[in-house]
Amino acid sequence: MSPQSRLHGIRVGLLAMGILATGILASCGKAPKQMLRLGLVPGNNYVLTVRTSSDAVIETADGNSIPVPANGLNTFNLQAGDVDAQGNTFVSAQFGASEFPLVFVPLAAIVEGYSFGFKLSPVGTITEFVNTEPLRQAVHAALASMGDGTTSYGSTTPDEAVARISDDALRAIIEPLTTIWPQTPVTSGDEWSGPPLYTPSNHTLMTTKYTMKSLSDSDARIAVTAEIQPATDRERDQKLPSQATISGKGAGEIRVDSARGLIRSYEAYLDVAGTIRAANGVELKTSGKTRVQAELIAR
Repeated sequence: MSPQSRLHGIRVGLLAMGILATGILASCGKAPKQMLRLGLVPGNNYVLTVRTSSDAVIETADGNSIPVPANGLNTFNLQAGDVDAQGNTFVSAQFGASEFPLVFVPLAAIVEGYSFGFKLSPVGTITEFVNTEPLRQAVHAALASMGDGTTSYGSTTPDEAVARISDDALRAIIEPLTTIWPQTPVTSGDEWSGPPLYTPSNHTLMTTKYTMKSLSDSDARIAVTAEIQPATDRERDQKLPSQATISGKGAGEIRVDSARGLIRSYEAYLDVAGTIRAANGVELKTSGKTRVQAELIAR
């Protein structure tokens, strides 16, 4: 073999080794995939807290803008129970401190301390509610006995107030926190989508997408983006206003305890706009920004 051939062979070998080494380093630099799951342990207690604040504005027919700020708080004391053959975890829930914006002021006092149950699938969807109807019957009876003049804003009937704690309404509060988990193992940079989430109070359907920003054995940072669209074909509770047409987008970040399957913090900002129809039939424009903060922690 000539010197030139030997030199060429050495160069090719070195190049191949360099490519191989680059591939090995790249694979070592990326964290292994992990399976993230909601980690409710049977017998253990947890607290789910969801805070919302909004600076909505309504534009009246004569061109005036009326600010309608609203703050909401929903706290649930949870106890994880048995797991059935399908892997669903039964969860007993009790209302803690709660504030319901634009609804009857006494509503929070009525529901606080009241218990109900639901089943969570392995990926965090609610498969069944248990014992929520007595809660609504109690709220309806209490509010109906108070008569007029007990609303915090505008006119909210007992039927509408009860509809705001329907199974769909409770699902809209809980599932955005329990369904963030990917269905397959993930690592940094991976993306996945959450299930569509229906909110009956404004008849919207929210779709979410998640991106893993960083992941370790004990901590995960997840970016979330959301899109909100009208869901006129999903109007299942005629006791709630059905004339609203709301859409919007949002983004935020979730911090997860990846070892225990709990949510250290959830913070997202939503920009929404659309129209609503007042009780007198007049259509009004509305827009606003909403901030959502939440956590699901062990107690």
